[in-house]
Amino acid sequence: MIFLALSTFCRKEMKFLITEEQMHVLLKETAAYFDYDAFCPNGSWYLIRNIYMDTEQNQLIHLSTMGPTYKEKVRIRKYGTYDDQKDSYYLEMKKKAEGIVFKRRVHFTKEDLETFLKNKQVLNGYNAFSQQVMKEFIYLFEQYEIAPKLFLSYERLALKGKEDPTLRMTFDRNILTRRDDFDFDKEGGDALLNSHQIIMEIKFENAMPLWLAHLLASHQIYKTSFSKYGHEYQKYVMKKRSCRV
Repeated sequence: MIFLALSTFCRKEMKFLITEEQMHVLLKETAAYFDYDAFCPNGSWYLIRNIYMDTEQNQLIHLSTMGPTYKEKVRIRKYGTYDDQKDSYYLEMKKKAEGIVFKRRVHFTKEDLETFLKNKQVLNGYNAFSQQVMKEFIYLFEQYEIAPKLFLSYERLALKGKEDPTLRMTFDRNILTRRDDFDFDKEGGDALLNSHQIIMEIKFENAMPLWLAHLLASHQIYKTSFSKYGHEYQKYVMKKRSCRV
């Protein structure tokens, strides 16, 4: 089967920890500038499921939480509800350097993904660009002996700019995590945040529009450094330490 759906992203991202009430205010006040994207017809939320991969000692996320200028994460991502049986998975490599986010990914079937992760060899039937990214994953696998470490799911509401479609605003809620089961089809997990908390992200290629920056400042909404995987890892480490006491 041939897949052409490989994506490469290069953009800036800003994250904000807000309340559900603040989200509704922002949705109302930005309605003239944003449309819901194709995954959110009529403002519906969609499900994103991830499996983050790391070394036995959690080397990748540990280094990331130390605040370096360069960070990288590897994850398997699946979109759609638990009832959605689409055989569609993304293996993603996300890197961040000097505030710029680079994401490279390959679109696999489940069978092909399992074959690639097991054999760590470039698969036939994919275009040259996809095969090049497979080689990058193989090189990374040679540097780090990684395996599934965390299942993380959440619901997302996504919007794109009417005049500039590269401008995106997303809201994530109901973030659930678990470290004992990596079955994509199994629901449930531990809540990462309080029920009223929302992770908002503003994504853009060059600069955030001034009107949006002024709007956020008027509501005293300021960017924060927040990683879902990083936040869960810090909670995980604290829990392990408390168990030793």
